[in-house]
Amino acid sequence: MPFGRGHLFHLLKNRIYRGEIVHKGAVYPGEHEPVVPLALWDAVQDKLAGNGPGASTKVHAAPAALLTGILVDGLGRRMTPSQSNKKTKRYRYYVTLPTEPIDQERPVWRVPAHDLERIVADRLVAFLEDPQAILSAVGTASADAQEARSAIEAAAAEAATLQLTATDERSRMVREWVAAVRLDESHVEIDVRLATLAGVEPIEETAASIITLSAATERVRIGHEIKLVVPAVLDTTPTGRDDRLARLIAEAFVARERVLKEPDRSIDEIAKKLGRCRTRLATLAE
Repeated sequence: MPFGRGHLFHLLKNRIYRGEIVHKGAVYPGEHEPVVPLALWDAVQDKLAGNGPGASTKVHAAPAALLTGILVDGLGRRMTPSQSNKKTKRYRYYVTLPTEPIDQERPVWRVPAHDLERIVADRLVAFLEDPQAILSAVGTASADAQEARSAIEAAAAEAATLQLTATDERSRMVREWVAAVRLDESHVEIDVRLATLAGVEPIEETAASIITLSAATERVRIGHEIKLVVPAVLDTTPTGRDDRLARLIAEAFVARERVLKEPDRSIDEIAKKLGRCRTRLATLAE
């Protein structure tokens, strides 16, 4: 049978070939001999971490760090990806570039990369799922009913796709939409390309067709780690709207469309290709 990207990624991450067994996320020595040398295994894992699961090798493939080149700290200084390793675990961060002005009054900023990337993506989804926010962004004064409905439906579909898509494609999509991210002590500002988000050309022109979203954040210590979290859930949903149900319906439509587009593939194959749970995908597609 042909091997897709999902199949290859699963094979290349399978620790059985290293003579190990994984159970509930923990790795244990196996009773069998490894068939892949440690040096080769480490080189492959570094390559996978740099490209993302199933990432394309083309020039335009999304980098491993989602916010590379578009993130600045609270003093307007550029930030760059960084990482540290502790045993078998890798910790990713964004830190102020060493070439930027740094002194006692302007120390280096350092934030967990995964937390910040999740906050940016979640805020993006919250905006896309909010019909009132979409109407306000594209302009309601001159929009007729059909244009308004198209913008809302396009945004909802994009939000569902963003949540359903595998990691590498999700990164590429976010980078297409997000023009810049500014980090502050208490919040994150996200500049979004409006036309890309809404799926239609903006009805009223804004400055460079950019809209700025904001998400409150705070740093908390969890164990030995400093985490970046959202202190309160954003509440931009109109009264009477079941946001959870709307999100589930939108996700179901996207799942069904993906399945119908590939009638020759099984649910299991499609789920592996998308990096999704087979059972959930099947339930949504029904």
